[in-house]
Amino acid sequence: MLNRVMRSADWLFESPPLKGVRQWLPKGTDYHWPEVTLLAVGIPLFKLALGMDDPFFLQSAFPWLLLPLLLIALRYGTVAALTGFALLLGGAALYWWQIQDTYPDNAQLQRLAGMSIIALLAGELAGQWRQRYHE
Repeated sequence: MLNRVMRSADWLFESPPLKGVRQWLPKGTDYHWPEVTLLAVGIPLFKLALGMDDPFFLQSAFPWLLLPLLLIALRYGTVAALTGFALLLGGAALYWWQIQDTYPDNAQLQRLAGMSIIALLAGELAGQWRQRYHE
């Protein structure tokens, strides 16, 4: 039952502002984009709203934003992981250049590159496993 709840965002498309949106979406479209957006953008925004430093966990010992990227990649595949990473990267760029008025150092860029590679590999492997399961 939890899988059905997590898999479907039908409740979002039944709300009054979005009620007519479903008719324009292609048949069989998976409505996972709200979840991808919330996981990728919600954690840094929440941390930034609380006034905490380093909303992207780039100064911490462990890259904690890798976990939502891995969840996205394993659940929805490579395209969703790439989209989530692009949202994270865009948010980090805005944070660095608009809020902090600095440039990222080499270690932070390497950490972001490593996070993207791990998420893309996980998404690709999850897609292959899913394809083998359905054969």
